[in-house]
Amino acid sequence: MKKIFLFVFFILSFIGYSQEDILKDTEYIQFKEASIELHISDGYFRYMDVQDEFLKKRPDDYLENQDNYESWIEQNLSKSKFKDLDEALALHKELIDLTAIYEPQILKLFDKYGDLSDKYGEVEFRDVFYNDVQEATKEAFLVQLKNNQK
Repeated sequence: MKKIFLFVFFILSFIGYSQEDILKDTEYIQFKEASIELHISDGYFRYMDVQDEFLKKRPDDYLENQDNYESWIEQNLSKSKFKDLDEALALHKELIDLTAIYEPQILKLFDKYGDLSDKYGEVEFRDVFYNDVQEATKEAFLVQLKNNQK
């Protein structure tokens, strides 16, 4: 019985230490700051809005025709929810431009998330990350919102 108690105590101590270790890790702290900075930036919000608007308005067969979008949308504008060809082309261009800016940043964060997840264990890292970063992102967003209202 004493061995079981010591084993459980050891496991619980290890889990607590691991969470503390993650939160104090310089690599994690830099990752957390970069994640928050990206997710509360005006540009990222615009990217998400443009992506959402484009997905709602584009025809369903866009993915098969995205390489020749301009000529394809001219022929398929009636299948879309764009008000006219100018809107379809402008929104597509803005989406392409914003994707070029934000996709590399997102992929870099995904890679770092994977590295840290491998380092600390997937479940342990995920739990710490989502609790810590979601709360910190929410707080940073509220501060930014308050500052913008002044």
